[in-house]
Amino acid sequence: MFSTLTIISIFTEIFTAGILLSGGLALFRNYFATYSKKDLYFSLFFLSLFAYVAMVLASQLMFNLGRPLAEIIPVQIGVSLGIIICAFFLWLYVVEEFKIKFGHLLSAVLFIVLAVAVYRIMASTVNLVYREGIIEPIIYFSAWVPVKPVFALAWLVLAIFSFVEAARAAGGRRILSIYSGLAAVLFLFSLLCGLLYVRFGEAGYLLASWALTLVSVLGLLLGEVIPPDSPEAKNPIRFLRTRILFKLMLIFVLLIVILFEVTTLATINISKEALSKYIQTNYLKVAASLAEKVDSFPAAPSGADLQMLVAKNEMTGKGIAFIVDQNGELVAHPDRPRALQKENINANEAVARIRAGRSGIGEFRDELGDQVVGAYVPVKKYNLGIVVQEPIGSAYFEMRRLESNSLLFVIAGIVLTALTGIFFARSIEKPIKALTLGTEAVSRGELG
Repeated sequence: MFSTLTIISIFTEIFTAGILLSGGLALFRNYFATYSKKDLYFSLFFLSLFAYVAMVLASQLMFNLGRPLAEIIPVQIGVSLGIIICAFFLWLYVVEEFKIKFGHLLSAVLFIVLAVAVYRIMASTVNLVYREGIIEPIIYFSAWVPVKPVFALAWLVLAIFSFVEAARAAGGRRILSIYSGLAAVLFLFSLLCGLLYVRFGEAGYLLASWALTLVSVLGLLLGEVIPPDSPEAKNPIRFLRTRILFKLMLIFVLLIVILFEVTTLATINISKEALSKYIQTNYLKVAASLAEKVDSFPAAPSGADLQMLVAKNEMTGKGIAFIVDQNGELVAHPDRPRALQKENINANEAVARIRAGRSGIGEFRDELGDQVVGAYVPVKKYNLGIVVQEPIGSAYFEMRRLESNSLLFVIAGIVLTALTGIFFARSIEKPIKALTLGTEAVSRGELG
């Protein structure tokens, strides 16, 4: 299931994807007015980065829904291809922006290298490894392909050339170059946070990664859309105050995202708590029922009697029920050979609690160290214990589906809200602009 920080991270991804898509389309449309290669490459870079973010989001939701790896693997291949394409367009933008000597020759060489990388990705077999509680996989290609290092190198090149240009330039161009360089550095830190998330599993790293990505994208967009000779270039943040449409849209969409986020978080957390209690209570009922049946034997039941009780007990999904003795050894289990061998499973946290005379429900780790959810009840009359457990992934499948479906509805709502906001913001901006121009004309004495 998604943690609260993970859900907030997903909302940050959605907001980032929205900025990438709107910015990319705006610059692509601007290309047909200016026919500037720089605008074309930057727009394609933004759109390919949007595709990368969208596929990452799709992969996360598919994993949370419990989709088979055979369905997630093509999406992860798309993520890797998106990174390669994005790195290429970023390089082309750097070549045009900074007029790199022999840049086009280097671009041709890079195209061949990346084409080979794409071929190796498509020809490789892919293995995904998901660590417990993490929605980003470790990806293994049968053929070595340095996807993330190439991506990081492209951003490093942008940072270096931006800071070199800032050292040479003056005025607004210097400030804008600094913005671009800092944006590239922030993106490199976001990649580092992503690696730390996969390594340590802390959702805070995932949130930091996407927050840095969002700020980086905004910095790059400001550095590109503001003309170097304009007054706003010396203070790019002022651009947000002087562009009414941009400001209205940003505030409007941000407020809607926050509203959706708070509402969805509250709904999901309340629903998860209720469903979790219901599921765990059902496990307790099964465990208590078995305990009553064991307790009803007039004399100490044999292993065959206990095995028959366990065999008759029907569990949904991947749940199992088993019985242990006072030493923590199996006396009845769906996998009968384990019970015949009297396998010691004291490593199971529920068994350890039964031996301490405790009963209860909740999440715990089984004898293999895997996270499970269930119930445990001691049968003091015969020094036995009943454990009912199920892997947390299958037990909470419906809860994960609820989370994913809620997020999909939120994404659709945000998209519709953004489109509506664009329409109304444009209608508001035109009369305000006319009023502003009229006021400025009057202040100059132009009363005609």
